[in-house]
Amino acid sequence: LSGHKAVVAELTSAMPFYPHNANIVLVTVELLLSDWVVNPLHWIFPVYFALAYLFFNWWLYSKIHVWIYFFLDYDRPASLPACLTLVALIIASFEFGASVAGLLGKDSGN
Repeated sequence: LSGHKAVVAELTSAMPFYPHNANIVLVTVELLLSDWVVNPLHWIFPVYFALAYLFFNWWLYSKIHVWIYFFLDYDRPASLPACLTLVALIIASFEFGASVAGLLGKDSGN
């Protein structure tokens, strides 16, 4: 991360956490108040979303030549492990949410 101190400082500042945390709050409120159910077998759909976001960032880089997240830079050796770790985190987060839905009686029973 040396040479990226400004990027790391930006990513770890308070501002990027606001929209991410607001999204978590909104999704949780939606789970609590809606009649929707969560099917744990649908874990692949968040992975599809992550891959779409990855490709979007690669496309965006081709247009503006700036990496929004430096760890998505496909020329960096750490990019593949970072992306795989993020996908694993996404799957784990979905599974956790599905477990919470199960505790609330909002799972599909699969």
